[in-house]
Amino acid sequence: MKYLFNILLLFSLFYTNNAHSQRGKTVDNLSEEEIFEMAEFAMQDEKYEKAVLLYKKLLAKKPNSSKLNFLVGFGYLNTDYGKDQSIEYFQKSIKNIKTGSSDNAPLEVYYYLAYAYYYQNRFAKAKEVLNQVMTKIPANENIFRNRVNNLKLKCNNALIIKQNKLNLSIENLLEINTKYSDHSALMNQDETEIIFTSRRAGTKMRIKNIDGQYDENIYTALKIDSVWQTPYSLGNSINTQQHDAATCISPAYNKMIIHRYERNKGDLYVTNLKEDGSWTNAVKLGSNINSKYKETTGCLSPDGKKLYFTSNRRGGFGGLDIYVSEKQKDGSWGPAKNMGAKINTSKNEETPFLHKNGTLFFCSEGHNSIGGFDIFASSKDENGNWEQAENMGIPINSIEDDFFYIPSKNGKYAYFSSKRKGGKGKSDIYRVQLNPKSKKNYVVISGNLYVSDKNQIRGVVKFFIETEEGKLIKSYAPGLSNNHFTLMLESGKNYILRVDYQDITTHKINIKTVSYGSFLSFEQYLILDDIIIKSLKDSVYKKQLVQGDYEQLEYQTKVKSPNASKVILFAENNLSNSISDKNEKLDTENQKTFVIQLLKSTEPANDTIFNNIEDIKVYVDKDGSFIYYTGQYIYEWEAEIRLRNIINEFPEAKVIVNNFHDKK
Repeated sequence: MKYLFNILLLFSLFYTNNAHSQRGKTVDNLSEEEIFEMAEFAMQDEKYEKAVLLYKKLLAKKPNSSKLNFLVGFGYLNTDYGKDQSIEYFQKSIKNIKTGSSDNAPLEVYYYLAYAYYYQNRFAKAKEVLNQVMTKIPANENIFRNRVNNLKLKCNNALIIKQNKLNLSIENLLEINTKYSDHSALMNQDETEIIFTSRRAGTKMRIKNIDGQYDENIYTALKIDSVWQTPYSLGNSINTQQHDAATCISPAYNKMIIHRYERNKGDLYVTNLKEDGSWTNAVKLGSNINSKYKETTGCLSPDGKKLYFTSNRRGGFGGLDIYVSEKQKDGSWGPAKNMGAKINTSKNEETPFLHKNGTLFFCSEGHNSIGGFDIFASSKDENGNWEQAENMGIPINSIEDDFFYIPSKNGKYAYFSSKRKGGKGKSDIYRVQLNPKSKKNYVVISGNLYVSDKNQIRGVVKFFIETEEGKLIKSYAPGLSNNHFTLMLESGKNYILRVDYQDITTHKINIKTVSYGSFLSFEQYLILDDIIIKSLKDSVYKKQLVQGDYEQLEYQTKVKSPNASKVILFAENNLSNSISDKNEKLDTENQKTFVIQLLKSTEPANDTIFNNIEDIKVYVDKDGSFIYYTGQYIYEWEAEIRLRNIINEFPEAKVIVNNFHDKK
């Protein structure tokens, strides 16, 4: 992405020498005006490294020039290596702005400083600078104000999404990627063959484009003994002297949708795998798919009966939208239908992929994107309507373009493309390991329980988790802290939570959870209304319960979204000094418990560092070490959930087996 906004025109008034006068001279022999003009031409030609070197020669003589510091920073910001370096020059430029001076940098210097912070993922600092410049923008500068507001919105989105950062492992497919653009990975069933798109050297068009890359062609590679072999072209029946890109392959790996750029627009084609392993000549899809506008990517549904594709045709929400077409009885594709406002925005949507469980993955510059294209997911509700798209979060998404997300067939991995910082080329193919520490997704259920009979909660209130059919899954006495309880259930299933008091059922709570599959690591939560159990001394109330007239409630879990309040997993225990009753099970299976070790030190720790955690205990080990720990949990994953909330404050914290309760 380039950031040149005709700013150089502001400075051209000061240096107007003819470029022809510079011929035959070395830089050392040029005047300041001639050096400035050379730098200006380099900047206009997007030769930023050259521009930076020239501007720095001038800056060496005028180190406090607001204008020159800005131009050096601006040049660095547009290089692949110098975005971090730009900050010091922007800061110095702002520092040296003087009222009425002709040497002042333009107001945009604040915007670019904010962008440099944004690039470093310092979103709060970027917002601080954007708030500064908003007070300085003239009333008639609406375009600049909108640009500032758009960057501020991305910062806000990023700050919210960053709070729920996913613990996922991402690797660059270094054997596949080059210094050019590589993207759009399509894998076979066992992930031993890849088809992808690249703008590397070796394509039919031997001449580089203006951006220094070759035309797009489709490549393939095999994985042998866990190592990707050298990629090679998919063949002349697929690749032409135009841009050719793979966008979808059928589950059987025998039908492919490709995009071909021609006549200043793009169209979608289909090709089929022949028995000899080659591909048929690509055939252009019909007029219900391709239009006089631009069609960029297409994806077949798992059953092959629907085609999801992107187009900027008239009648959409703006930019590229995602459309769907159904296959007709004669094999043609029917009229295209826009996917609607829950999917499409006024900005561009791209790279749709429909998973077999009904989840639609795509990328968008709209919704709550944190920068460029972000990857989103949506599924249909019980009425068959698409739900609001959810951002896939960090680290899958970055401030750069992230796109073309496709989970592997076994659900262990997903492949996506990104232009993120640290890549090998202009864009790279990445593999993300999904749920590396857990094979299942869980939903967090929390609530408060009150019993009117004083001192009668412990030991007489029991929770029974049952299937919809009433089959018992597990039962236990809830560990209560300040009347608060938390439990975990596997997502994708429906449950009944039955509450018994003195062996009489008082509540039945139907809980419906959502299944997103292992590839979508959205944490779900459910906050129940207060469960209030009246006194059984009330004979009328007790009789109603015995006759089965108990309270019945129904809840639907929610995805932990950026706007949702954080779930309080464990309330502070202000009423009891004992935690021995936490998560007491009714059965005798798996009596081992877990705690969270916060700190291990050779010296006693200052108690003030634990101010935010109330149930702190300390044990002196046999080597004299002081071990500070908290909590007591039946299940290790329960402790892991608590650990997520405190790991930032205690980076060395970890879950360990509780061996302290029998040590005195």
